[in-house]
Amino acid sequence: MNPDGAKKVLAPALPPHPVRRFTVEEYHRLIQMGLFDSTERYELIHGWIIPKWPPHPTRANAIRRLDRWFQQRTKGTACVGVRTPITTGDSEPEPDLSVCRGTEDWYFTTHPRAEDTYLVVDVSDSDLSPNRDARLELFARALVPVYWIVNLAERKIEVFTEPRGGRTARYKTRTDFGPRAKVPVTLGEKKLAALPVAVVIP
Repeated sequence: MNPDGAKKVLAPALPPHPVRRFTVEEYHRLIQMGLFDSTERYELIHGWIIPKWPPHPTRANAIRRLDRWFQQRTKGTACVGVRTPITTGDSEPEPDLSVCRGTEDWYFTTHPRAEDTYLVVDVSDSDLSPNRDARLELFARALVPVYWIVNLAERKIEVFTEPRGGRTARYKTRTDFGPRAKVPVTLGEKKLAALPVAVVIP
């Protein structure tokens, strides 16, 4: 019972009626109208508006380490974003880190699109399912060339390359790098120094 004596009504686990998806343009209008709580974060995944949870300290630390490493090595020659949107056909995910062509000035009035993106990174400190497959499919369908999962639980970085779009979108190649390995980093045609996994997962 609530303090006023009224019974507390529990929402059903699933909507009792069909729900609609939103386009990227509609999602932007909802944001501009201020319909979301400013203290909460969301992302658009295949038309569904999904809440994003604040990162656990260990995960937040890994994101900061990645950001510092890429900022130091790109030195303004690429746009490094932390939990900022990437626009695809029907989605606007906010990966933990992204590296896009150009500089911050390129994206003053618009978010980077998938075709602007060299690399996206998601960091996980728990079970990766069920979001893992959905995000792999999303970024492969958008033809983002390289997708990393920093798997803190298993102390490795999983690197996915060679995206294939279409109805069965997927990355054709996966390579895992353990705690003592170095991950090769290529942004378009430019090769950076390899990233030691230990920099992110000490």
